[in-house]
Parts: sequence; C-alpha cells; structure tokens
Amino acid sequence: MMKAVVQHVSFPKGKRVVAVSDIHGSYDVLKKLLEKISFSSDDILVLVGDVLEKGSQNLETLRFLVNLSKTHLIYKVAGNVDILYEDIFETFTRENGETLLSYLMREDRRQGLLHQMSREIGFPISENMDLDVWRKALLEHFPRELEFLRGWPHILESEKLIFVHGGLTSGNLEEQQAWKCRKNDFFMSQGLSFAKMVVVGHFPVTIYMPDGLLNQNPVINRRLNICSIDGGMVVKSFGQLNALMISDGDPKQISYTYSSPFPMVEALDAQGESQNPKSIVWGKGRNLIEEIQKVDEFTLCRQTLTGEEFWILNEQIYTNGKGLRCAGDTTNYYPEIHPGDSFCLLRETSRGHLILKDGVIGWYKGRLVTAKYK
Repeated sequence: MMKAVVQHVSFPKGKRVVAVSDIHGSYDVLKKLLEKISFSSDDILVLVGDVLEKGSQNLETLRFLVNLSKTHLIYKVAGNVDILYEDIFETFTRENGETLLSYLMREDRRQGLLHQMSREIGFPISENMDLDVWRKALLEHFPRELEFLRGWPHILESEKLIFVHGGLTSGNLEEQQAWKCRKNDFFMSQGLSFAKMVVVGHFPVTIYMPDGLLNQNPVINRRLNICSIDGGMVVKSFGQLNALMISDGDPKQISYTYSSPFPMVEALDAQGESQNPKSIVWGKGRNLIEEIQKVDEFTLCRQTLTGEEFWILNEQIYTNGKGLRCAGDTTNYYPEIHPGDSFCLLRETSRGHLILKDGVIGWYKGRLVTAKYK
C-alpha cells in the first residue's frame, strides 16, 4: 500500500488559518463564503480535500483557486475524489484508462471536471475516443489548472494542527496509508485521540450528531482532539459549506461560519422553540423508513430503527442499493425565531417553511420577506 505524503509547514505568527473541505465544485458558494469572512492575503487557506466533483461548477472552482493562489497562501490536502491528475497523467495505463473511461461515461459524472474541460475544447468524452489524444489535448489546453492539481499531500502538519481529509489510524504520520487518509469512514466514532488537533472533512457532520438537532456546523471534540468540518455541500440536499477559522494557527482559538446556496429571508413573526426534537440522518440504519401515508408533497413515515414518525418531503425519500426505502436528512425541529431574524429558505411547503438558521435545519410557520442584507 502506498504510504501517505506528509507536508510539514510552519504557519507565520499573527495569521488566520481558514480551513474549508468538501467544496465539491461549488464555486458560487465558495466565493460567497470567502467574502463573508473577509478572506484576504493576510490569511492562509487550507483546502482539506474533495475540492472538485459532484457539483456543477468544477472548472470555475478550479480556475478561481488557481488565480487565488497567485496572491494568497493556499495549502492543499488530497481527498478521495482529488485523484484526477494521478489517474490521467501519472498512473495512466491502457488498462486503467479503460476503467476510467467507463467511470466517466456514467450519467452522474457528466458534470465533473473532465467533462467540463472536454466540452470547452470541443473534445467531448465518448466511448470510442482515443484516450492518448484526449490526454494530450487536456495537457495542452489546461496547463495551469492541471499543474494546480498535481502532487497534493495526504497530510498537512503544523506545530499544533494536522489536516487530513478522511482521517488517521494510530501510529506515526509517515506510516499512514495514503488511501486511508483520503477515505476513512466514521473517523470520529473510532475512539482515537491525538496530541495535535486533527481537522478532517469527508463525512458530513450530521452523521456524528445524536438524534436531535440537524446541525451542520463543525463538530469539535476537545477530548479526542478532532474537528470535523464537512457541512454536506452537494452530497446533502440542504448542505452548507463550512469555514473553520483558527487564529494564529492555535486550535484553542477556533471559530466557524458557513455559506449556503439557498436564498436569505427574514422572519416577520415570532416562533417558540419546540422541545425534544428528533431527526433522521444517514448511517448505521438510522435513515431506513416505512411509508405510512402520502399527502401532497409529504409522506408520513416511521423510522425503522426507533419507531418515531415523521412527515418527510417526498423528494427526500429514495431507495438504496439494497432495495430499502430511506430518507434524506429530516427533522421535526422548530427553532426559536424572533421578528427580523434572517436565515436561509430551503423549501416552501404546505406544512411550513423548511429553513437553515445558524447551521441548523428546522421549520418555521410564520411569514417571510426577502432579507435586506444577504
């Protein structure tokens, strides 16, 4: 197995370190997030993997970061989808090239970076294309973009912090397996603890939440010294993009905020907070459901694991690979709302407004207007 590549860095004193993971080709949301935190050349940006793919703005995201790297200090950590350069230009063979082509022909990959690049140069990906000619064309037309993707380390270590996309196993950093660093499912649930704060992405943070609030903000576990920051952008229907801000590179000085692709609205009416909220999230069978009754755009469902009943948006119900009925992240929570509060409007429904407020998904039954300040 390939050993992880570790990059050791020393963050300059007085700098704010901003960590963002799992952007997944969401250029508009990334740009809005950096504007929200007033990101400047005085800051350091750490990309904690999965910068591209799954979203629809991959080439725009890549070019934005290439240009940003000319004026700002950016560090990169490889995620499980950040393997495009390796697959095409470093480990390419005729055999794995055919496997790659088969993967790219999947319908759910047709908005990825390689398809966007290929369409821009008039060389659309097809089953019968000449892979060698195609690779040469990409190198010729996208030298800056492809160079930016080359040689990302698997682990970034500073004096007080470790950044890795998926997670770590016990042992020295130099002995870690590269792929395990990129893809380490349920990392925060493995009981490992570390001397330095380990900042990870890869798994949306809702997976680590108990069956209460549907909270998409970073999870900081001081006992384990782990911080998980993936807000589920793109991979969750109502995901957000989180920014973890570390003052002076010191894990004792952490704050965070987020950006969302959904419009901002303002509340006109007050609402009291509901008690004992329940939620459905993915993982370990928690999202398995039994459908009871369909009414309009909702279906009354019973969570198989707990027996709890939820009215779930039909768009959030699907069949998994084993033929079982499942629900996307769902909640019955009503947050406390004051007139003038601003939040993101996720859906307008016959049963109220599904909203995102302070990183928490919930419901609001009052009146709304477009927010004055976005």
